[in-house]
Amino acid sequence: DDGSTVAEITAEHISRVYEDHSYSFHGWYTDEGLTDPYDFTSEVTGEFTLYAKWVKQYTLTFVTGEGGPVVDPITVDEDTDVDAPSPDPEWEGYTFGGWFTSAACAAGEECEFPYTMNRDYTVYAKWTVNQYTVTFDCNGCPGAAPDNQTVDYGSYASEPSITGYHVFGWTTDDGTSFDFANTPITGDITLHADWGYILAFDSQGGSAVDEMYVRPTEAVTQPDAPEWEGEGTYEFAGWYTTSACADTDLFELWGTTISNNYTLYAKWTEVRQYTLTFVTNGGDAVDPITAPEGSSVDLPTPVWEGHTFDGWFTSDTYDEGARVTTAYVVTGDQVFYAKWVEGTDEGGEP
Repeated sequence: DDGSTVAEITAEHISRVYEDHSYSFHGWYTDEGLTDPYDFTSEVTGEFTLYAKWVKQYTLTFVTGEGGPVVDPITVDEDTDVDAPSPDPEWEGYTFGGWFTSAACAAGEECEFPYTMNRDYTVYAKWTVNQYTVTFDCNGCPGAAPDNQTVDYGSYASEPSITGYHVFGWTTDDGTSFDFANTPITGDITLHADWGYILAFDSQGGSAVDEMYVRPTEAVTQPDAPEWEGEGTYEFAGWYTTSACADTDLFELWGTTISNNYTLYAKWTEVRQYTLTFVTNGGDAVDPITAPEGSSVDLPTPVWEGHTFDGWFTSDTYDEGARVTTAYVVTGDQVFYAKWVEGTDEGGEP
């Protein structure tokens, strides 16, 4: 009606999107050239036409990389200046190196802000992975500490050794065992060696004995004795610190702590073998017995039909002093003579 006003239709009530761009609504105008904005407080005195003003919009898109932080795109009117987002984006384990015009983030492709938005733009974040130092502490080991390692964030350190000593593992400052295969590096860290001395064993003709690893605070436990594997018969006689196995070189630290690496050598003592021969004097034959010196041998009982076995003697004169009454202790080659009593067909000892 004449004298009334027109309720303003704002951008909340109207918008326009074409296939290629969005547009923002910038008010109503009384002329097609959009130079005279309409005053909605003015009285209406007749019919008239209002013209909507639209301004094209462009979007600045930020690409931060897979797994990177989200930076919201910025959409503004055409010819609006846009600065880089502030503050800079943050990504754990990485250092932000600026915005670039291509994903390669090569030198010379740095973005020059502010951008005057006369088209859509996409910019790319450059990231440099942080590097951290893994320091290895020998923890009192006499050997040289391994070189420090520089490791990318999220990557894994390599487990080192200490030349000349055994490393059971590495621990953190609080004594927790460090799992190299499953613990990514996320900051500087110092690892401490859990180490021990090495006892190597040279059996010198005997069966192999595995190395032993002994922490400085642990007592040395003697391994099971090796067995002789060469020709002849030998008896293990202890471990020595030299291959000559001199009496003065006997290793005597079993059950105590040690403060050095050792290679220990087995000493062997030859065990002489002797033959026990049996003369049965008419009885069934008895095979000879070969036995080591000092061993105890139970002598066999021969059989002779119609006779009773009356014992073994070490002399064919059968003196009572030559009778063997207990298990025989081997001291050398020996011939035994069987004594018989006639009149029975039962074999066996009397």
